[in-house]
Amino acid sequence: MSTATVIHTDSVFESELASKVGEPRFQPWAAWERFLFRTGTIFVIQMIAPIRLQNLKGMVRFTPGGNFVGPVGIHYLTPTGESGRWGLGGFVNWGISLLIALAIAGIWTWLARNSRRKEYTVAYYWLSLFVRYWTAVSLLHYGYVKVYPNQMPFPSFANAHTAAGDIAPYRYWWAIVGLSTWYQISLGVTEVFVGTLLFFRRTLALGSLLTLGVVASVAYGNFAYDGGVHVLATEIALFAGFLLLPYLRDTYRLLIKREDVVPSYYHPVFRVKWQRYAFTGFKYVAWALLIPVSFYNNNHHYLYTNQSKEPRAPGLSGAKGYYNVTEFKLDGKDVPYSPLDPVRWHDATFEDYPTFTFKVDKPLPIRLENGGQGTWDAQKRYELAGYSGGRTYLHYALDEANQTLTVQDKNADASTRNADDARGTPALLDSFFKRDTGADAKLKPDHKQGAGGGRGGKGANRKDVQKLVWHYTRPSPTRVILTGNTFDGHEFYAVLDRLDENQAIHISSPVQGEPLIYGLPFSRRYPVTPASFDGTADSANQEQAVNRP
Repeated sequence: MSTATVIHTDSVFESELASKVGEPRFQPWAAWERFLFRTGTIFVIQMIAPIRLQNLKGMVRFTPGGNFVGPVGIHYLTPTGESGRWGLGGFVNWGISLLIALAIAGIWTWLARNSRRKEYTVAYYWLSLFVRYWTAVSLLHYGYVKVYPNQMPFPSFANAHTAAGDIAPYRYWWAIVGLSTWYQISLGVTEVFVGTLLFFRRTLALGSLLTLGVVASVAYGNFAYDGGVHVLATEIALFAGFLLLPYLRDTYRLLIKREDVVPSYYHPVFRVKWQRYAFTGFKYVAWALLIPVSFYNNNHHYLYTNQSKEPRAPGLSGAKGYYNVTEFKLDGKDVPYSPLDPVRWHDATFEDYPTFTFKVDKPLPIRLENGGQGTWDAQKRYELAGYSGGRTYLHYALDEANQTLTVQDKNADASTRNADDARGTPALLDSFFKRDTGADAKLKPDHKQGAGGGRGGKGANRKDVQKLVWHYTRPSPTRVILTGNTFDGHEFYAVLDRLDENQAIHISSPVQGEPLIYGLPFSRRYPVTPASFDGTADSANQEQAVNRP
């Protein structure tokens, strides 16, 4: 029977080697191993740098944007086309980075051809430590937003009434996760647990193996459903495999060849007291900052700020639901219902937050970004990202005293959105190759994106957004009458009657003896504190936004 005896290499490994006079401190590496290390080092630096250290203050001050690692790296070219956005074309920067790494490694090898140094054991340790922390924090960041849960909210009424063929594949995937609150929380707990294991040397091998399994499935899912995060997920999985490399040889000998194995892996032992204290202090500070403080930071954002994917301000009281447009007039003339009418509203929805939608038979630009978190409710576009079917999504500022809704189209800037790069920042070599990174001509007009950023959906300047004032009356709890002007200058009059639906999909499982209720546990759309604000300039809550602590 094969056995493995684990020894601590604090000083054993170093002292045994160092005690042998005339022998090198570490075993020499083969030439190909040294070349691979040089190539890997240059490649990893390009993949991770530059780290957003400036956002570290957000983690300490508990302000939005407090994660300092993420999908960064050096962007040489902006991926274009459908393959660049969802397929293998998204890895174009990997290919360029690898070519550069091979070239620099080749020069490095030639310059070091007469060097006495035949191994990079110490340098490999520090490189692995760097990769460990980057990978761990990336997992914690995406785990925390699921724990609350805030990454994939429950589908809205408008989403539930969109035809299956008008939904992008990735929104099906997200809807499945969003429909089950506890499933999303369990995913987050798993990612947080696995990420935490990477911080500690004794659990590194287990954490790397679990990370590879967890994140590889995420990468595959993004490929299968066009999720758009396949590059980042694959990068995390790649780094998890990189962290597993030192353990493969011993694992093979133990499990396959059934040999006795005495693992021995290098980590630094500092002889000078201040170095030892500095290194230990750095570890403890990093653990405290990146695990419990980061957790509290995410909790603070979720409960005490308006940082979310869904709007959080309350909508028109008691109006949420799906409505049939019973009567519709345009410029004083009755417009009869027709399923092919591009002007008359077919149906409408009110959410429990300030979003109103109506459907017509007209092709509209589709937002294909992921609908990341934002602060201003009018610019949170998660609810419409990936949905088509002629539905217009409007954000409104509510004035109950005058019974008005100040509406603006949340998708109005879709035709000006950069279809290939959500950030809109040209890559290093775009101008050199004279590449047009604007709206991709290969994408059909119905598949253009809007102008919001992938992370926050900033879009156009708020002062430039067209806003209309609509008046509403409520003759009964189930009827809403809207009057005003359309965005093309026509007067309209619409009578909306809410349909009494009995949906099969609910967040909470029914308790015996109680009816099914569309519930929102965990304060998923409203924070538990009045300090939240809707972030619109038209809102009475603007004063809270400015004066909140």
